[in-house]
Amino acid sequence: MDIFLAGILRTTSRSESANSLFNRFIHRKLNFVEFWLRFDTALECHREEEFKADNASLHTTPKLMTPWVMEKQCSLIYTHEVFSKFQGQRVAARDHCIIQEISECEDMENVTISSLIGKERVVQMNKSNMFGTCSCKFYESYGILCHHIIQVLRAEKQNEIPLIYIMNRWKKRCKRELYFNEEGNLLDEKSKDPMEVAMRKKILD
Repeated sequence: MDIFLAGILRTTSRSESANSLFNRFIHRKLNFVEFWLRFDTALECHREEEFKADNASLHTTPKLMTPWVMEKQCSLIYTHEVFSKFQGQRVAARDHCIIQEISECEDMENVTISSLIGKERVVQMNKSNMFGTCSCKFYESYGILCHHIIQVLRAEKQNEIPLIYIMNRWKKRCKRELYFNEEGNLLDEKSKDPMEVAMRKKILD
């Protein structure tokens, strides 16, 4: 529960989805060359679907289910798929979370939250930076805020989610951002040869 897995190992649904994709192109009687060509075609189709989803996230706005500012905020930041998961947590915070007890010790606040089925969770919130952890460990595992922390933020009159909670990998423009290492190399490119850099600089000069 403490290890971030982005939901990959939550259920068998992801592997079933992959099987469904490849079964459209592959069967057991294929020889190796046919298998490789069809496998490559399947990957291209998968990339195409991902491109369409990315394009939809960038150029369309998902439907909001509440007037809360934080829902509007996340609809502008998250991809549609991630926003849908956040929205489910957001609605659960509104409909199922009941604050039972609050205790404070300096900057730390412990909030006990119960649900309609009687299950209790404890949120520890640092009031100096509004970063909290929940005993359900949903954020640690999925990288998306659980409805318990959302409810505590709401109770603290936090209209927007602190940016510290928003992971870059879930943003709409994540693939369009450039990331460099300590040497200044783009992470998806080959490392630059110092001699090559010096030669290019000499030519440009």
